[in-house]
Amino acid sequence: MSMNGIYSLVLLLAISTSALAGQTPKFEALWNRYSQQANSVPLQDGCKPRWIKANPNVPFRGTIILHHGFTVCPQMYFEWGENYLSPNGYDVLLTVLPGHGRVWEGDNNSLNDISALPTRENWYEIYSPTIKAFNELMHESRGTRILGGFSVGGALAMAEMMDEPHLFDRVILFSPFFRLSEAKKSDFGSDQKWLEILQNLAGPLVEQKAYILDLISNPRYPMYPISTYRQTWGDGCEITERAAGRAGYCQFSLNAISADQQLALWGLNQIPANQYLPPIQIAAAEQDNTASTVYMRGFVAAVESATHTSPGLCFFRKGANHSLLSRYDDPTEDKFWLPVLLEQATRFVLTGQKFDTNGMVASEDNFPYCGTQH
Repeated sequence: MSMNGIYSLVLLLAISTSALAGQTPKFEALWNRYSQQANSVPLQDGCKPRWIKANPNVPFRGTIILHHGFTVCPQMYFEWGENYLSPNGYDVLLTVLPGHGRVWEGDNNSLNDISALPTRENWYEIYSPTIKAFNELMHESRGTRILGGFSVGGALAMAEMMDEPHLFDRVILFSPFFRLSEAKKSDFGSDQKWLEILQNLAGPLVEQKAYILDLISNPRYPMYPISTYRQTWGDGCEITERAAGRAGYCQFSLNAISADQQLALWGLNQIPANQYLPPIQIAAAEQDNTASTVYMRGFVAAVESATHTSPGLCFFRKGANHSLLSRYDDPTEDKFWLPVLLEQATRFVLTGQKFDTNGMVASEDNFPYCGTQH
């Protein structure tokens, strides 16, 4: 082959590689449409949808879509997306959950507009088209397709996976909220009496609080108005975390939590009908006061029964909290687990290799520890 021919071939390959590194025009149109819809109401800066593009100086690998958790925002993924995923060739799509992230309002910006959060009455009408829209977007994405979510965002990701299990190459869930935790006492620090009562249930009632929450959130139940009262995570969120730059809400309703439990149960009920699900990794906290670790283990058992494959599941030791990825929740604590979490989560995204557990298990419950000491 002549030098001109070699030059032409190299140029053609370069052009082809460059083209593959970008997304399709339809993908960009779908993302822009979603972003414009989300931004049709004023959003906090850390709560706006964001597309962190893959570093153009490295080979393009694929697309990852990440959903944040209840009352937090895409902000929680900035560090992972910008410092780990983009440098490794991934386009990172950070979504905002329905009804989340609106700007603070009221006297001295003291109130969150929680009116658009999904409720027990409308959760399906809100979440079902959301699932379809995100999956339509990912159908148009290039490269390896990764799906991820934290807490309620993990429940949403799980429901998306159940809707189209062959669409995704891998799925990673952080502290997935499948049900309210059975822990005896939460560290929410709320100063609202009904949330405080619910979180301080003891004895036999502690395992029933998720059902109590659903009961009072039923519009036909006499105590239904309680579920609509404004609750708060307390001064730790309202004052300390806001001052440290936390985006999102510090206020919510119990009804909205019940709506998210309905979303999770809807997805969980679809597991037996799926003989195939993509490789899954779950990472959570050993003593999660928000999301049920019992339901996480139940999810793994159900997937194993339906697909004869085993999702990865490990727990960070006592001291790690539900928020896991976020430096903005409890900003003064030592997040000893975060470097290991980000490193191993990135490795799973890139290769599918599950988290290291190093044979470490908790003697009282025999669940694996994630590969870190404290």
